[in-house]
Amino acid sequence: MLEAVSRQIHETPARQSAKPPIFVDLDGTLIRTDIFAESALRLLKANPLRIISLFGWLLHGRSVAKTMTARKTRLDPGTLPYNAELIAMLTRERLAGRRIYLATATHWKPARAIARHLGIFDDVLASSAHRNLIGGAKLASIQNTAQENAFTYGGDSQSDRPIWRAAESVILVDAPKLDVADATARGAIEATFPRQNSPWRELLRAMRPHQWSKNALLAVPLFTSHSYSSLSATVAAAIAIFCFSLCASGVYLLNDMLDIESDRRHPTKRLRPFARGSLGLRLGVVAAVTLPITALAISLAALPNRFSLLLLIYYVLTNGYSLKIKSISTLDVFTLSGLYTLRIAAGAVAIGVALSSWLALFSVFFFLSLAYLKRYCELYSAGDATTPGRDYSGNDKSSVHALGIASGFASTIVLALFVQSPEVPKLYASPNLLLLVCVGVLYWLNRAWVRAGRGKIHEDPVVFAFRDRTSRWVGAALVIVVLAAKNLHL
Repeated sequence: MLEAVSRQIHETPARQSAKPPIFVDLDGTLIRTDIFAESALRLLKANPLRIISLFGWLLHGRSVAKTMTARKTRLDPGTLPYNAELIAMLTRERLAGRRIYLATATHWKPARAIARHLGIFDDVLASSAHRNLIGGAKLASIQNTAQENAFTYGGDSQSDRPIWRAAESVILVDAPKLDVADATARGAIEATFPRQNSPWRELLRAMRPHQWSKNALLAVPLFTSHSYSSLSATVAAAIAIFCFSLCASGVYLLNDMLDIESDRRHPTKRLRPFARGSLGLRLGVVAAVTLPITALAISLAALPNRFSLLLLIYYVLTNGYSLKIKSISTLDVFTLSGLYTLRIAAGAVAIGVALSSWLALFSVFFFLSLAYLKRYCELYSAGDATTPGRDYSGNDKSSVHALGIASGFASTIVLALFVQSPEVPKLYASPNLLLLVCVGVLYWLNRAWVRAGRGKIHEDPVVFAFRDRTSRWVGAALVIVVLAAKNLHL
């Protein structure tokens, strides 16, 4: 569509409009993101140690930092989340003969790449290594280009305030209420483009609360140790789940910001808040830092120190998975299995019980099967292509399928051996009833793998287990069987 617009502009005979030229901002105005923030995140994803260089550049000024990040990263203008309504308006004005300029604090290199991609600008005013084009500096550059004549300015933030006040007319893109009121009182508004979504609602969406269901695994030791009758243990388990949920949301936010470029190329992930520009990166960075710190503070205040250590290990390992491990075949699924088992171990520490070696071993094999199931579903969706960001291709589908099913059967065998172990009669009144748990787990795994082979699992298998009605019924039946084995003498 943008190529057609550009071709139409260049094929339309030039004519001069009586209206003043339009100078439009880039970050938050023409595009729903921040180029410098994206470039910095891209730099950190490639090498987290670059954060030291980034701080050093910032100490020399934002113009230096923008220049260095622009030099060391590449931008694909075709994937950016553009403000389609604003571009449509600018295109109409350009076709009517009005001069359009891109005036941005972004470094000139990405700014010119975007201008070439859109093909609607007469020229570009942007930052360089020696000048950060913001506020008064941008106003001076605009006035010089307009030759002290009237101009229209489109922007989005309070840093645009001196330019709005000097402009004959303004274009407001999700502007602060104070500036909207001021422009309205002057009768200077040419167009407004208010925000379509609440940033706080988008932040909650990006936190992925539906994924918190995974943290119910922290309550498994509460159930298997039969400590659910203790109020203090139940409260401790609830606090532990809450801490892991906050920490996990911080990881999800960071992961989405680091993967923003690849997410925009994905058929479904492109709709995530950061990828489509409905959630600002600055708010995302603050939340990604604040949530894990809050979780750690709560755990230190309310739970054993060993739990806080496991929470910290979970945070580091999850970020390691997001940054590198998920792109290494086999190690990725073992890490996922370890992260799920780590939740169960943390739940045991939170309520002060020892983690059964049987439970730990069952968890490793069971979640290894689910990790392979997750990869299999991704391969099924990708067809013969290589899955983005993963070290798998269509040729691996049969291997992943076989390894996943084998791991699932191994988990069931571990469970059956546990039922026959000497310590079970000491804990359960009717231990042989637990064999029904083996049957239930085996049934669920077989059903999940059959559905995956039919392409009917489109989400994380653990989330699928909580959302799927049959899975919930199987889970409820297993709980009833365990309670019966514990309390009934048959």
